[in-house]
Amino acid sequence: QKLISHKEILLPFLPVCVPACACPHADRQRTGRRSKPEHIEDGSFEQIKEGIKVKEIHIENETYLHCISNGKMKKEQAIVNKARDAMEQEIEYLSEGLNIKRRLKSYPKVLERIGRLRQRYSRVSKGFSIDVKEQKGRAVTITWSFDPSKLGKPYDGSYRIHTDRMDLSKNEIWLLYIMLTSVEDAFCSLKGELGLRPIHHSKSDRIEKHLFISIPACHLLNYIQQHLRKAGINHR
Repeated sequence: QKLISHKEILLPFLPVCVPACACPHADRQRTGRRSKPEHIEDGSFEQIKEGIKVKEIHIENETYLHCISNGKMKKEQAIVNKARDAMEQEIEYLSEGLNIKRRLKSYPKVLERIGRLRQRYSRVSKGFSIDVKEQKGRAVTITWSFDPSKLGKPYDGSYRIHTDRMDLSKNEIWLLYIMLTSVEDAFCSLKGELGLRPIHHSKSDRIEKHLFISIPACHLLNYIQQHLRKAGINHR
């Protein structure tokens, strides 16, 4: 028998509902324009859930949903701050070494090290302005500053959902997109704590019994999670 993946099962039943920035090339082929319309920033946001604000824009036969998540914003900013602190510590270590014996002082080598730091911390390197003063082939001082506006991305927790379903409301589009996360969690649970794999059986009837135990366990888990959500308990 031919084995099919969960994507082959789900895709025929799901409308086209993907992040607008996920596949710009495919989107240009289908619509003839970039995935993010220039005027998508217009309008006001509406809160559909605690910590989630959305803004809906209709263009021809397609809908763009601009979402802002407080949780995503905090996560992004934490990642940026961590990378910024790490790069700043590296620059400070390099600067202190200019006055310490047996530490790097060669001007070309210092510039090379800074270039490697920019490559390693590419997420925040654009925000750093680094000035190295040279005297007789040696680096004398290193000064730096950081400007978040130069990062090129606001890291405000925003993402965009693009769909061709014009009959769905803002809340329905967002819930449909979030449902993909629930599907991924279900398969993760099946392969993990519910014991769908590994299968240490070779006989078909034993394999079927193994699968039969895991699938009802997954349904039971979803049933429990659904009742927790109704009670206002976030299990994630």
